[in-house]
Amino acid sequence: MIEVGKGELCEDWNLRFVRHAGSGGPNEKEWVQRWLFESNRIGIHCGNFASFNSNRYENGSKNIEYLNNSVREETLVVASYSNLQLRKKYIGLVEPGSREVHAIDLEDRSVVASRSIEESRGEALEFEERYRDFCEFEKTVKIAEWMEVGYERFKPLWHWQTRRTLHGVSTDYDIKRQYVEAVFTGGETPKNIAVLTNDDQEYIAAEWLRNLYSSFRLDAPVGGNLQYIDILGSSEEQRVVGSVTYSSYEESRVEALNSYVGESEAYFFGKGPNPPEDLAEEAHYVSLDEVFDWMDSENTRRQESLHLLLGYENI
Repeated sequence: MIEVGKGELCEDWNLRFVRHAGSGGPNEKEWVQRWLFESNRIGIHCGNFASFNSNRYENGSKNIEYLNNSVREETLVVASYSNLQLRKKYIGLVEPGSREVHAIDLEDRSVVASRSIEESRGEALEFEERYRDFCEFEKTVKIAEWMEVGYERFKPLWHWQTRRTLHGVSTDYDIKRQYVEAVFTGGETPKNIAVLTNDDQEYIAAEWLRNLYSSFRLDAPVGGNLQYIDILGSSEEQRVVGSVTYSSYEESRVEALNSYVGESEAYFFGKGPNPPEDLAEEAHYVSLDEVFDWMDSENTRRQESLHLLLGYENI
């Protein structure tokens, strides 16, 4: 296990997230996850074939292609193992040419046989026929060495990982990749709104409103239980509501905020300078990028708060 910040920098790494969990296949078994982790591997079950040919898979072919690409291009992986520590993730570089298939006997809790894809081409069907009646096949690639990271300092890694088995990031890819690279290499993480979690974005939006209204108070915790309404507060004059998103302007989110116009001061906090097309004229649009810059004002308490959210050690 290497320490945080001890990796070697490599420009333009690909970034993938891997979630070891599920309702089927060997990955749901605690001992299989432990074997994967302790042998510095990530793996998927994804159909009971001993093959990395994505055309053979009716479901999960994209995951197979992700694994194939990870050994062809330099790929940085953020992995979780649901049966190990939930508040830990692991970062590592995929080793080139490390694709393997393993025949796993779930009853005996053992890896019966393994084969290297690169060193045993053309033997997939023979391997499959030999073990398919009593084994399930795990497709894996090797990680050079794991770096362990914790939730408290690196919350975005939890925020960006979905429930899918293997995936990249769909928005703000370059910033998120730079963040993971910086964590891995010990560099400075990017100071960017996209690095904040949803909860943190809602917090800084609430702080901006608190500065706007001298008597502003929250009437419910940020995030709350109202769908698409993330801030519910009031001032001496009236109620104040806010919807906060840096990812997508769902029509239902805009409609939810519009429904408060007239009875409340309604604020939509979004990405970039332009409001959603269907936002009511009476609603206020505020760019989260501007809120972020306001929080980052030099030598202020709010800048200290922002740096805490960003995980900077030296405040």
